[in-house]
Amino acid sequence: EHKELEDLGAEVLYIQADATDQQAMHRAVQSARQRFGSLSGVIHSAIVLDDKTIERLSEQSFRAALDPKVAGCIATFNAVAAETLDFFAFFSSAASFMGSIGQSNYLAGSSFEDAFGHYLASRFAIPVKILNWGFWGSVGVVASAEYRAEAQARGMGSIEPDEGLSA
Repeated sequence: EHKELEDLGAEVLYIQADATDQQAMHRAVQSARQRFGSLSGVIHSAIVLDDKTIERLSEQSFRAALDPKVAGCIATFNAVAAETLDFFAFFSSAASFMGSIGQSNYLAGSSFEDAFGHYLASRFAIPVKILNWGFWGSVGVVASAEYRAEAQARGMGSIEPDEGLSA
């Protein structure tokens, strides 16, 4: 993946960090600053799926999906708060306003992400975009026959990569 981007002229820096760890996010941003000088924008894209109905959902499972979105949003913002950004984008989910059985943990995180994005837009001079993505059926963590069948049964189609990238 990196080579493909580099072949197009991009300079790629891959940093692995726990998005819920404030210090790890500060270190990641510092590494990016050292390499590139400044940051132009941020995309917060976090997903952990542990589908279970709420009566079968442990606190650990609930937090596993919630924390990357809640603590991850806050830690990411705090790490870049001093930057002059062109944009801060949140990749959220259309499910945050449509609902989805068995995903209360993920939906709670996505709903927070939406609200946090609106909060940042109202309080800071950062252009904020919230993208409430629908179902991506052929790539990503839910690219399985099971999820495709479930989405189809609910009347939902799939966003394909070329459509999503165009959007």
